[in-house]
Amino acid sequence: MILFMFDSFLAQILVLFLLYISALRIFFLRIPRIDAAAVVSPFAFMVAVVSFFIWGFSVQLAALMALSFVFFLTNFRAILRLSSELYVDHYSVPFVIATVVELAALIALSVFVVQFRPVRYGVSDFAVQKEERDLAGSFANGFLFDDEISEKVRGKVSGRVFVYRPTEKIEWISSKDSIFNKPSENSAGNSVAAEDFSSDQAPLVLFVGSPYASVLEYEPYLMMLAQEGLTVLAADFFPTDMTLFSDYRNSRLFRRPELLRMKFEEEEDFKKMQAEIDGFTKRGYEALSRIAIVNFRKEDGSQRKIYYLTDGLDTESVFSFSDKFSENVAGMLQLETIPEYKTSTFGFPEQTDVLLASKLGLKRDGEFFIPRYMAFKTVQKIGSALPKKNVEGQGEIEGEAEETSENEPMNKTDGEKI
Repeated sequence: MILFMFDSFLAQILVLFLLYISALRIFFLRIPRIDAAAVVSPFAFMVAVVSFFIWGFSVQLAALMALSFVFFLTNFRAILRLSSELYVDHYSVPFVIATVVELAALIALSVFVVQFRPVRYGVSDFAVQKEERDLAGSFANGFLFDDEISEKVRGKVSGRVFVYRPTEKIEWISSKDSIFNKPSENSAGNSVAAEDFSSDQAPLVLFVGSPYASVLEYEPYLMMLAQEGLTVLAADFFPTDMTLFSDYRNSRLFRRPELLRMKFEEEEDFKKMQAEIDGFTKRGYEALSRIAIVNFRKEDGSQRKIYYLTDGLDTESVFSFSDKFSENVAGMLQLETIPEYKTSTFGFPEQTDVLLASKLGLKRDGEFFIPRYMAFKTVQKIGSALPKKNVEGQGEIEGEAEETSENEPMNKTDGEKI
């Protein structure tokens, strides 16, 4: 099942629509009839509950679940009458008053849901394809794709890998202002043309979501990277050995909202957990690196280079997992080092979580300005890390990589910048 943040909003609209049917029927009773519309209130509650298990907790969905449950309780007697096929010729005064109050709450909630709706987008909007694959396993024992495990031993889903690719074969990663179309600043006297860069040469881009900012919170940016010709592997991990809380809050359905609440309301307690959160994220990058190296190779079967994107991890933390794959690593970019990126560790809430964006002082952005700009800067960084060809036929020249952090180069083990 391919999930997008806007799909959650569509599910919420469905719940609202069903509740309006339930509420407005009191104004359309003219002759005695079987009250068939009473059945929509429990159905609305069921849709809200299913949506919760798919997308997890959100303020909008929690409010819808609560209101739909109230509708269900108010209509319980009507449902019993419907099950007995009894005719209804009028509604009682208490029922009408309760329904009018519920209708007022429904209108207010509708405005809230629509006002803070996520930006609509899909794979066709960016000319990319998206694939989702479930993982089974743990940080201690490693992960396998769920379809590679026998049905008899298959456990519950412990993670999910999202693969973003361009839908059309792109011979080079290019845009008019990209570094791929400019002379190399590090190759004196050599002019580097766009055709010197092939998609086969481009590394796999790896990104791991955090416990409070999943891949879907970064998806507009990741899709735009794929639009530029890159293959992006992004992953969320939630195995049994990833324990931040000792109760229900450790569930992936509640972990993100609880951590966000703590980040804004209990800052000191959140800071105490930061090292543990970063630890899980680092182990996620290590697991995803192994998955990428083993399962995503070039057409000739050789291994592809990998390029890390991180958000909120310091350079030493990145070295802690990148040094284990030094022969495969082409470089890394810490997203928070780009000044225009104002929502570090939260993803891109201007598109994916408008309520959170408003809390951060930002507005809904349907033009994707920041994700588009971040993708452009990322392509520039990756371009500076790729080997350049000498147009005079002197073979390949390893252009010095632009430093991937403000303080030090990527590889500290052998002194080579990659």
